Amino acid sequence: VGCEFAYIYNGSGSKVTLVEMLPNLVPMMDEDLGKELAKQFARNGISVHVESTVEKCERHDGAWHCRLTTPQGPQDIEVDVVLLGVGRKANTEGLNLEKVGIRLHPRGIEVINERMQTHVPNIYAIGDAIGKIQLAHVASAEGLVAAAACAGLPAEMSYKAVPDVVYTSPELAAVGLSEKKAQELGRPLKVGRFPFRPLGRSMASLEQEGFVKVVADAEFGEILGVHIVGPQASSLIHEAVAAIQMEATLEDLECLIHAHPT
Repeated sequence: VGCEFAYIYNGSGSKVTLVEMLPNLVPMMDEDLGKELAKQFARNGISVHVESTVEKCERHDGAWHCRLTTPQGPQDIEVDVVLLGVGRKANTEGLNLEKVGIRLHPRGIEVINERMQTHVPNIYAIGDAIGKIQLAHVASAEGLVAAAACAGLPAEMSYKAVPDVVYTSPELAAVGLSEKKAQELGRPLKVGRFPFRPLGRSMASLEQEGFVKVVADAEFGEILGVHIVGPQASSLIHEAVAAIQMEATLEDLECLIHAHPT
């Protein structure tokens, strides 16, 4: 959220400072994507501070005076607007859900199975309200499962191949395991990267920044994760979603014929 709004305001002509507490932008994605995005943001005039915090903001003389703690030391900046992009939680206050037996956790409503049932068998919960993956396309998928379950049809929600997209420029998109997460699981890995720069379509559209990164099981070739930063990442990622959902291998993708020069 912070990255998307930084991009929007920068594109509208505002001078933007982006502060991230963790070592990388977009920390829920593969770290290589965050590093590339920070590099592109800097080129576009956004001042990026990672491993940094906003210690205090004080309002006086018509502006916000902010103290940042950064690896380079404290910095003071003066800004018109401070935007906090620190996530969200379910708005369940005042609904008296506990009265009917629905249980809550710190991020929202608790569901007991992949059919989206709560502890009250005839009440289902989906989307941001359950605090799992707070994305519109996930909520839609959960809604379809809940509707089928209400109708007594067999349906279960799977989170195996959920695409995650950050709508900045360049776009970021990912599905499956990051390289670091796959390493933590002890899988032998094969990792490949390819830049957009030498591709004919990228040259013609003057959008050559970024790359595609594929993480696969070195022993069996199964594709574990795909991570893209660059033009049309939000569209390209869906081939990877299908590949991971179908447990495709590197060889499976290599055998596919793609239309030139896409």
